[in-house]
Amino acid sequence: MAIFHFHTGIIRASSGKCAVASAAYISGTRLYNDDARGLTFSYTHKEEVIFSEICLPENTPASLKDRQTLWNEFERVQNKANSRNARQFDMALPVELDTTQQIELARHFPGTLYRKTL
Repeated sequence: MAIFHFHTGIIRASSGKCAVASAAYISGTRLYNDDARGLTFSYTHKEEVIFSEICLPENTPASLKDRQTLWNEFERVQNKANSRNARQFDMALPVELDTTQQIELARHFPGTLYRKTL
């Protein structure tokens, strides 16, 4: 039986959260923050990250399909203290589905959300 879990949160600059650090944590990758601090955030040891992908609208510049470029550019543009740097979604996927099916199901969510906000 599928168990429902869905949580959304906002990554805000005012709370001291860095979008680059959050992206590294969520994706289980290593990202460099090219702001004045020049920090590297590495979460490559996270075993629970099975799959990670960037989902962007079709007209997005190719350079932003790189996670590090995307989030550093995002922070460069969203540089006010009260900026909402990113939105985070955490959802449970049915265990009855195999990994491939879970990935396909998860891929539908960003597109649906994007279309509803237009």
